Parts: sequence; structure tokens; C-alpha cells
Amino acid sequence: MLDFRIETFLSVCRNMSYTKAANELYITQPAVSQHIKSLEKHYGAKLFFYNGKKLILTEQGELLRQFFESVHHDSARIEDMVRHIHTKRVIRLGATMSIGGFYLPEKLSRYILAHPEYNVTLTIQDTRDLLKMLDNGEVDFAMCEGYFNRSKYDNLELEREKILCLCGKDYDIPETVPIEQLFSHRIILRENGSGNREVFERMLKAQGYELNNFPNRCVVNDPHTIIQLLLLKTGISFLYQTVGEKLLLCGELREIEIPNFQMEHAFNAVWNKDSVFADTYRRIVAELIGSEQTES
Repeated sequence: MLDFRIETFLSVCRNMSYTKAANELYITQPAVSQHIKSLEKHYGAKLFFYNGKKLILTEQGELLRQFFESVHHDSARIEDMVRHIHTKRVIRLGATMSIGGFYLPEKLSRYILAHPEYNVTLTIQDTRDLLKMLDNGEVDFAMCEGYFNRSKYDNLELEREKILCLCGKDYDIPETVPIEQLFSHRIILRENGSGNREVFERMLKAQGYELNNFPNRCVVNDPHTIIQLLLLKTGISFLYQTVGEKLLLCGELREIEIPNFQMEHAFNAVWNKDSVFADTYRRIVAELIGSEQTES
């Protein structure tokens, strides 16, 4: 349980408003101001300032925010462990859809069978929501393919994964085409907020193109459904190799090769920076993926 002044500080950081923080915590606005002034006096630094009517976090305030968020997460974790010391420990894992649905299941099964002393919960969300869950202490660590703030989170790279342009086996397109010839085809995309979508758009931009070059688009928030649409010759999609691997091997899907447009991106395990449980998370992840990875 954290000092209530810290809870107040984190609420102000979330809301960037003393009034909203007071409403969230069911205290008065003067009480919020007093808590912040007390912290500023303790640390000898200004934590917020106003730019017009906009509340801004100072550089010192940002450092404290990152530290207190990590402490907040660990405090909740330790409290849960103490309360349930005589019951099975719980590992709360988050994963994106591509990782949780395709890359992780066999690895997670091996880990669960090898560790009957743990109960495991797995939450599937997109990268953006998983990072919010980390911030709120709702998961211990997350496996994601999207981008994240490396100054805020520690990570362990799982592996680098190729992104392939895929279509159904009978889809009418040559085996090798320049990217410009793909623009006339319907592209089936993941939703905004997904790591796959963000990585694809960034790599497309790096080649001098943008999503608007594909006028025919279909957005689907589930990679399993995207695969079914590919099998039905609905269009093309850019997916991680692990997502389409089994159907590629049996010939139901095929890869469209694009000269000078190779893409790959890292899968990462991510947790709050400077967590006291960092070594535990690192050990669990290394066993999950069956290798001795190092932090990057």
C-alpha cells in the first residue's frame, strides 16, 4: 500500500488535472494540492507547472512518475502474494493476438505442465491496451510485437519475426511482384492499436509509401479471421510468419515475394522498468521460450 501522497501524484499524472484527480480519489482539490506540495518539499523539486491553463509534468516529475508507477505495480503484486501465501502463486501474462494465438500456445503449455505450482492467466489484447494494463498493474509482463517506450519499460527480446505478404493458394497474383502492383489488390489489415498494423505502416512509410496507396482495405481485429478471408481469396495481407506458418507448409496459403521489401520485427516481453520482480520475469520468459535470452 503506497503513501497516499504518491497515489495522489499518480492520479494527477493520469488526469493532468487537480480537479479530476480529486474526483477520482474522492478528496478535495485543496487536499490534492497539499499532497503535491508535500512531495515537492520532500524531493526539493517542482513536479508540475502550468502553461496557460494546461498542466505540465516537469522533468523531475516524469522521473518520479516512472519510478512510482513501477513501485505501485510491485506493491500491488507483493500485497497479493502476502494475502495468498498459502495458495498457488499466479502468473498474470499478457500477449498480443499474433503472439498469444500462434507463437505462444505450445511454449505456454510446456511451462504450465512443468510448473503445477503456478496458476497462469493469459490476457489477449493489442499492444496499446497491454501497455495500459502494465501501467495499471493488471498483468505482470506482456509479450507484444508493437512499439513501446524503452525509457519506461524493460524488455527481453524473444525473437525477430519475418512479416510476409500472404494470399490464398488460388488467389490470382504472380508469385513475385513489385510492391506497386499490390496497390490494386484489397489489403486485409489489423485494427489501429495492434502491433502488426503499426509495424506494417512504419515499414511501408520507410519505403516511401503509405496506407492510402491501398485504396481497397478491409480491417479485421482477429488474425484467425484474416486467414479465413485469405483462404477465401478475399485479398492479401501482411502477417507474421508464425501466423501463417502451418498453412504455408500445407500449401493452403502462399507467400507473395516483393523484391527489395523484406520486413521483420522483434517480439518482446515487456514489464515495468526497475521492477523488483525483473529477475523473476526474466527467468520465466527465458524458460517459456526455451532459451537464455538477454535483456536489450
